Amino acid sequence: MPNHTTWLVQLSSSPAESVTLGLGLDCILACGAFGQSVSVVLRDGAIALLDTTSDSVDAGRDISRELHTLPLYDIDCVYIVDDDSSSCPGNMPEDLRVHHIDHRQFHELLSTARHVLSF
Repeated sequence: MPNHTTWLVQLSSSPAESVTLGLGLDCILACGAFGQSVSVVLRDGAIALLDTTSDSVDAGRDISRELHTLPLYDIDCVYIVDDDSSSCPGNMPEDLRVHHIDHRQFHELLSTARHVLSF
């Protein structure tokens, strides 16, 4: 049986910082591809990536579209830490569950992760 490690990967960079977001997404997909347990948290500018109509293409890579492939890697839930839940994009993918969490819940999620990475 493989050793399952809990990862929490936080994306907070804006879509304009596609290189940073690309590194974070690569980390998330690699963890998922190798059977690791991954929690994905979006904050600040990265929340805009959930909008299926957003334009986050840079250097031939569409970070927003790639984020929507998470269910293929057994990651079917994304957490949003945002004080204003109305700021969530209206056009979100149907196969990806999105949960709004407050700062207390975010800290609980952090405490259960073995590895925490921020991009």
